[in-house]
Amino acid sequence: MIDISVNMPRADIEYLVKRMEEFGTLLGKTTKDAVHFASWNVCRTLGASTKVAPKLRPIVKNPMQRLVYDKRYSTKHSNAFKLVDESLHDTRRGRYGVMRYKPDGTQKFDPIFKGGEFGARIKYISPRKTLMKVGGDWVEYKPGTDEASGATVPGMKNHPKRIISRSGMAKQSFARLAILSKSRTGGSVNKFFNVRGSLLTSIVKGKGADTSITMTNGLRYITSALQGGPKDVHTAIRRAGDALGHYIAKTLMARAGVKAKLGISK
Repeated sequence: MIDISVNMPRADIEYLVKRMEEFGTLLGKTTKDAVHFASWNVCRTLGASTKVAPKLRPIVKNPMQRLVYDKRYSTKHSNAFKLVDESLHDTRRGRYGVMRYKPDGTQKFDPIFKGGEFGARIKYISPRKTLMKVGGDWVEYKPGTDEASGATVPGMKNHPKRIISRSGMAKQSFARLAILSKSRTGGSVNKFFNVRGSLLTSIVKGKGADTSITMTNGLRYITSALQGGPKDVHTAIRRAGDALGHYIAKTLMARAGVKAKLGISK
């Protein structure tokens, strides 16, 4: 038995079970062998269904920039913080940055070049005045100049905060699970991509025909990584069954070739 939390078509599960039975009867393998080999194939097909994040985070404008108090727009019946122009954004908080995921799964804006960090290429003088270093001189940076991407700011595109160091982690987690699925006693991975804790586990229970394997992928975003990948996750069981059937046919052909070469009829 293989426990999978993703809803799979019943017909595909029955298809995989049938291939597992053929694996035992045609190749002379035990039920435990069939369960381990099927779970290995399921891990591989699930890995093929995961999407890989891009290597770099896109640069975005700060969505949390507060409005600046301006008496010019304050009247008896209006708000002094009314935004009438992009230049009224408080640039001292960081005009550009990237969105990064927090441990609870929500996104948080992380500014780039906030108040002169990383080489002091930017200085926020006031809510409406920003200086940018060009060569050895400081020149005023005008809001609205390539405002969408921040491309005019030196070092913005190559900033370390843009790098997604764990790109491909979801796909590799299934590769690790596939290795665990081969273990007759189960096991766990206690350190994965510098993340500590048993994120990946394989628990083997029962003996003989009652053998079951429960594999757990504890990455917090693994469910979303399986949505919209290169291959539909709901076809993973069918593809695992196809791979198992292909292995059976290939093995039988190899055995028949050996027998023919040795002159054995049966």
